[in-house]
Amino acid sequence: MPNIGMNLPTVNLFYRYSYSDPHEDVDYKYRDRPDQEWKIFVNLGLGMHEFGTSTKPANGPNYQVYDIGFGICKKTSPIHKFRLGVNMLQYDSFEKFIIYQELDIGDPFLKSSVLGVFGAHEFLFGDFALYTELGLDIYKPFYRYMVTMNGDKFTVKDILKSINSNKLGLRYYFIKSYDYAIIGGVNLKVNMAQADFVEIICSFEF
Repeated sequence: MPNIGMNLPTVNLFYRYSYSDPHEDVDYKYRDRPDQEWKIFVNLGLGMHEFGTSTKPANGPNYQVYDIGFGICKKTSPIHKFRLGVNMLQYDSFEKFIIYQELDIGDPFLKSSVLGVFGAHEFLFGDFALYTELGLDIYKPFYRYMVTMNGDKFTVKDILKSINSNKLGLRYYFIKSYDYAIIGGVNLKVNMAQADFVEIICSFEF
């Protein structure tokens, strides 16, 4: 008894019984959860593009850019999601320029289109996500034609702009479940560091 400076030795004997079923400990850090499986996604986007550079007039007419893409994605943690895909763009401004200038370079629709592959990352916070994308343009004929149409030669900067395209955007998950998701967002598309167009995008995952 501590209050009077005495210690009382004791011996206990007991038996414990549990009604619950035995279970194994699970390491959730490495466990594949349903929302961390590979999924397919489809992107549909509509952008606004304007001709103009630092040496040409701005505030001209705006033209549509149609964006469609698809690929696979995986959520690797509660805050990280990665995407790999293919996308195609079609510039209404480029198509009209080819037609009005009567350029003999082939089909206006195809020559005003861009085909590329991309990898992307989403930083997830709640129902929102910060979206970053790095793209490699494989087919980009109109831009390459515009650089050389006046006899100019390709510079290193022109080469990089002809193959590189990136996006930075913000997304919102309207519907989010283990089986599918419906996402809306806004992207800024750039060639290297030069802004190209702004788009509204809708993405479906399943």
